[in-house]
Amino acid sequence: RFLAEKGHKPVVFEAGSDFGGIWARDAPNKVVYRGLVTNLPTVAMQSFDLDFPAGLPSYIKGADFGDYFVSYAERFDLKKFFRFQT
Repeated sequence: RFLAEKGHKPVVFEAGSDFGGIWARDAPNKVVYRGLVTNLPTVAMQSFDLDFPAGLPSYIKGADFGDYFVSYAERFDLKKFFRFQT
């Protein structure tokens, strides 16, 4: 996003079919086991320009983290930079 704002044309290769990498709900690599809870609070993991949704606990499950990536990508129109399943 910031590269594009400066005139670059970034390309991001993602093995999965959606945003979130190993945290995606349908991750291509199942290294994040079901029920995993993050070891950092959301306030430490969130971007400065997008908060986690209200109502989530401070330590979230992997799927919630994946959902955050999707929300971030949608909020800032990042899909055009991604090549999924590559």
